[in-house]
Amino acid sequence: MKRVSTKLDKNGEVAGETIVQAPAAGGRFEVPAGHILTKQTIAARADGRIARSWIRTQPGMSPGEMVGTIRDAFEGFEARAVPAQDIPVTVADLATVYPIADAHIGLLTWHRETGVNWDLLLLPPKNRTGSPGLIG
Repeated sequence: MKRVSTKLDKNGEVAGETIVQAPAAGGRFEVPAGHILTKQTIAARADGRIARSWIRTQPGMSPGEMVGTIRDAFEGFEARAVPAQDIPVTVADLATVYPIADAHIGLLTWHRETGVNWDLLLLPPKNRTGSPGLIG
Protein backbone atom coordinates (compact mmCIF):
# COMPACT_ATOMS: atom_id res chain seq x y z
CA MET A 1 0.00 0.00 0.00
CA LYS A 2 1.49 3.34 -1.09
CA ARG A 3 -1.03 5.90 0.19
CA VAL A 4 -4.42 6.04 1.93
CA SER A 5 -6.57 9.17 1.50
CA THR A 6 -9.77 9.79 3.45
CA LYS A 7 -12.41 12.29 2.32
CA LEU A 8 -14.66 13.79 4.98
CA ASP A 9 -18.06 15.42 4.50
CA LYS A 10 -19.04 18.80 6.05
CA ASN A 11 -20.02 17.09 9.30
CA GLY A 12 -16.61 15.42 9.64
CA GLU A 13 -17.97 12.00 8.74
CA VAL A 14 -15.98 9.71 6.43
CA ALA A 15 -17.41 10.21 2.92
CA GLY A 16 -14.89 8.10 1.05
CA GLU A 17 -11.53 6.46 1.20
CA THR A 18 -8.93 5.96 -1.53
CA ILE A 19 -6.14 3.43 -1.36
CA VAL A 20 -3.24 3.70 -3.82
CA GLN A 21 -1.23 0.54 -4.29
CA ALA A 22 2.14 0.23 -6.03
CA PRO A 23 4.67 -2.56 -6.39
CA ALA A 24 7.18 -2.78 -3.57
CA ALA A 25 10.70 -1.56 -4.33
CA GLY A 26 12.92 -4.29 -5.67
CA GLY A 27 16.28 -5.38 -4.37
CA ARG A 28 19.61 -3.73 -5.03
CA PHE A 29 20.61 -3.71 -8.73
CA GLU A 30 23.83 -5.47 -9.67
CA VAL A 31 25.27 -5.45 -13.18
CA PRO A 32 25.20 -9.07 -14.40
CA ALA A 33 28.55 -10.87 -14.61
CA GLY A 34 30.22 -10.29 -17.98
CA HIS A 35 28.12 -7.17 -18.64
CA ILE A 36 28.87 -3.45 -18.42
CA LEU A 37 26.54 -0.54 -17.71
CA THR A 38 25.99 1.26 -21.03
CA LYS A 39 23.19 3.70 -20.23
CA GLN A 40 21.07 4.84 -17.33
CA THR A 41 18.02 7.07 -17.72
CA ILE A 42 16.55 8.69 -14.63
CA ALA A 43 13.21 10.44 -14.22
CA ALA A 44 13.37 12.76 -11.22
CA ARG A 45 10.60 14.49 -9.30
CA ALA A 46 10.53 18.27 -8.79
CA ASP A 47 12.20 17.81 -5.39
CA GLY A 48 15.12 15.96 -7.04
CA ARG A 49 14.22 12.47 -5.78
CA ILE A 50 14.37 9.63 -8.31
CA ALA A 51 10.91 8.61 -9.51
CA ARG A 52 11.96 5.97 -12.06
CA SER A 53 15.21 4.60 -13.42
CA TRP A 54 15.96 2.56 -16.54
CA ILE A 55 19.29 0.76 -16.72
CA ARG A 56 20.75 -0.76 -19.87
CA THR A 57 23.63 -3.23 -19.89
CA GLN A 58 25.38 -5.24 -22.57
CA PRO A 59 28.07 -7.91 -22.64
CA GLY A 60 31.52 -6.35 -22.41
CA MET A 61 34.59 -5.59 -20.32
CA SER A 62 35.18 -2.98 -17.66
CA PRO A 63 37.93 -0.44 -18.44
CA GLY A 64 40.29 -2.26 -16.04
CA GLU A 65 39.64 -5.62 -17.74
CA MET A 66 40.20 -4.01 -21.14
CA VAL A 67 43.59 -2.61 -20.08
CA GLY A 68 44.62 -6.03 -18.79
CA THR A 69 43.54 -7.72 -22.04
CA ILE A 70 45.50 -5.22 -24.14
CA ARG A 71 48.60 -5.64 -21.95
CA ASP A 72 48.33 -9.41 -22.28
CA ALA A 73 48.02 -9.13 -26.07
CA PHE A 74 51.23 -7.07 -26.33
CA GLU A 75 53.25 -9.14 -23.88
CA GLY A 76 56.41 -10.32 -25.60
CA PHE A 77 55.88 -7.95 -28.56
CA GLU A 78 59.08 -6.71 -30.16
CA ALA A 79 58.95 -3.56 -32.25
CA ARG A 80 60.32 -3.97 -35.77
CA ALA A 81 60.05 -0.40 -36.99
CA VAL A 82 63.22 1.03 -38.53
CA PRO A 83 63.98 4.69 -37.76
CA ALA A 84 63.60 6.95 -40.81
CA GLN A 85 66.71 8.47 -42.39
CA ASP A 86 67.25 12.21 -41.97
CA ILE A 87 66.12 13.96 -45.14
CA PRO A 88 67.78 17.30 -45.91
CA VAL A 89 65.14 20.02 -46.26
CA THR A 90 65.67 23.61 -47.36
CA VAL A 91 63.45 26.64 -46.87
CA ALA A 92 62.61 26.53 -50.60
CA ASP A 93 61.07 23.07 -50.08
CA LEU A 94 58.65 24.27 -47.42
CA ALA A 95 55.08 25.42 -47.93
CA THR A 96 53.51 27.43 -45.12
CA VAL A 97 49.85 28.25 -44.63
CA TYR A 98 48.86 31.30 -42.64
CA PRO A 99 45.19 30.75 -41.84
CA ILE A 100 43.29 33.92 -40.98
CA ALA A 101 40.32 32.48 -39.17
CA ASP A 102 38.64 35.66 -37.98
CA ALA A 103 39.93 38.60 -40.02
CA HIS A 104 37.25 41.10 -38.88
CA ILE A 105 37.15 42.50 -42.42
CA GLY A 106 33.78 44.19 -41.85
CA LEU A 107 34.67 45.37 -38.33
CA LEU A 108 33.98 48.98 -37.39
CA THR A 109 35.83 50.34 -34.32
CA TRP A 110 36.34 53.74 -32.76
CA HIS A 111 39.77 54.63 -31.37
CA ARG A 112 38.36 55.97 -28.06
CA GLU A 113 36.82 52.55 -27.30
CA THR A 114 39.38 50.16 -28.78
CA GLY A 115 42.54 52.23 -29.30
CA VAL A 116 42.33 51.81 -33.12
CA ASN A 117 40.07 53.23 -35.80
CA TRP A 118 39.06 50.48 -38.24
CA ASP A 119 36.60 50.25 -41.12
CA LEU A 120 36.38 48.84 -44.65
CA LEU A 121 38.27 51.83 -46.13
CA LEU A 122 41.39 50.86 -44.14
CA LEU A 123 41.40 47.23 -45.29
CA PRO A 124 43.10 47.53 -48.73
CA PRO A 125 46.13 49.58 -47.53
CA LYS A 126 46.64 47.33 -44.48
CA ASN A 127 46.28 44.24 -46.66
CA ARG A 128 48.82 45.55 -49.18
CA THR A 129 51.43 46.25 -46.50
CA GLY A 130 51.04 42.99 -44.56
CA SER A 131 50.30 40.37 -47.21
CA PRO A 132 53.47 40.55 -49.40
CA GLY A 133 55.56 39.30 -46.47
CA LEU A 134 53.37 36.20 -46.26
CA ILE A 135 53.27 35.42 -49.98
CA GLY A 136 56.54 34.47 -51.68
